[in-house]
Amino acid sequence: MGEQICSIGIDIGTTSVKVIAFVDGSERARASRRLEMLPAKEDGAKEQDVVLIYQAVMDALGEVLHTVQRFGGEVRCIGFSAAMHSLLAVDSTGRPLTGAMTWLDTRADGAAATIWTSKSGLGLYQRTGTPIHPMAPLPKLVWLRQARPEVFAKAEKFVSIKEWIWFQWFGEWVIDQSLASATGLFDIRKQDWDEEALGWAGLSPERLSRPVPTSYCRQPQPGSPLVELGLGTDVSVNVGASDGVLANLGAGVIDNRAMVLTLGTSCAVRVGSPRPLADPVTRPFSYILSADRYVVGAPSNSGGVVLEHVHRRLCTMSGEPPMSLSGALARAGQVETGSLLYLPYVAGERAPLWNANATGAVLGLTTEHRGEHILRAAVEGILLNAYWMAARLMEEVGRPERLIVCGKLFDLSWTRKLAADVFGLPVETADAADASTLGAVRLAEISNGMRDWADVSAPAPSVVNLPDDAQHARWNGQLQRFQEAARALRLLPQESGRQSPDGTCK
Repeated sequence: MGEQICSIGIDIGTTSVKVIAFVDGSERARASRRLEMLPAKEDGAKEQDVVLIYQAVMDALGEVLHTVQRFGGEVRCIGFSAAMHSLLAVDSTGRPLTGAMTWLDTRADGAAATIWTSKSGLGLYQRTGTPIHPMAPLPKLVWLRQARPEVFAKAEKFVSIKEWIWFQWFGEWVIDQSLASATGLFDIRKQDWDEEALGWAGLSPERLSRPVPTSYCRQPQPGSPLVELGLGTDVSVNVGASDGVLANLGAGVIDNRAMVLTLGTSCAVRVGSPRPLADPVTRPFSYILSADRYVVGAPSNSGGVVLEHVHRRLCTMSGEPPMSLSGALARAGQVETGSLLYLPYVAGERAPLWNANATGAVLGLTTEHRGEHILRAAVEGILLNAYWMAARLMEEVGRPERLIVCGKLFDLSWTRKLAADVFGLPVETADAADASTLGAVRLAEISNGMRDWADVSAPAPSVVNLPDDAQHARWNGQLQRFQEAARALRLLPQESGRQSPDGTCK
């Protein structure tokens, strides 16, 4: 590629929109915009305004294009990444009839439980690759049909935030197979909408977008919003994939030789696989990256939201001057937790519990423990929970050679060493903040023949931390104690045999 040929990545997350221009894989320009939730009108509601999100995307893209023009760059292609599981109803003109329900919306909890415990629940999960949970569009649709029948009847289509924005650009309703595979409505082997899932939702396929491969591209037409913003009609815009699978692509992990642990607001472990996986115990997801590539893994609610909660509620109540979370985490690295065990389920939990009503707990607390002890125990609890998910996943795909950790938490040397000891794997770091955006660019370049898949499976970088075998054995013991505590507190739901008797990793 020429020196000034640019590829742009667009990533729509839950809290921000990010647009980055790359030249030969190096960042040359970036812009971001903050996203907010709409005020909740009822318990469990977590919605966003898709019109405001579209404006944020166009503002950030316009800013990046202006910078590219200043340094004489030429945009060749654009890749598109977006968060999974959003859902909004639109009328025949595409006008939104609802806010965009995000993955955080829990109003479909009852619908998800009904589907999962039914005779068809396990089969739906196995065919679609999407754990049946209120995060997913399938239970959301069942809830919407029951709770808002007038809106459901009026809606022409039900789409995600990404589909709605694509419609504004190109006037067509399409959904990439990656995002479709995160709906709970898409048969990932047949690569089409699942008839039984449509029956649960009460929909015909015409009320959903047309699934297209993740390699699908379009060029903006004269008079389109993208051309008015400054893009040429020869620019290729790739429909892309979901943020989760693109984060793996951005980290160069498209097989099982490495596992990615991403810790932002939430947490996930993911590996590449040539086939989808299904385990009714911990319910890993299987999402499409390309025709013969999947990203399999498990999502957890227990990420940075836990640390923010501990910091806000405990670490700032000591009477001392307020300390930043980063400062509190640095101090937490200097203490030992002793008997403390923190179950980090303050925001409910997806994998490995799949219990939206799960609650957190602190065990072994004494008068000697201060805020920094509890904060360190929270970090340990998050990593133990992640290892619980990962250990079960390793049984299916094999033990990886290394663990790639992403997230600001791992800027600290003690957290990287802790992750190495808990997982028993060499730990390397990657930039979680930009992984999905970089993955979107890589997929766009592959789709346009500018690179191939071999280019993105990079050789292993230098090791950051090696595990200590004795410490790993100790943490295996802690994991058993952690699981026993979850069982004793009845955090593991017993649903028609879907959960193992003890919830442990076999």
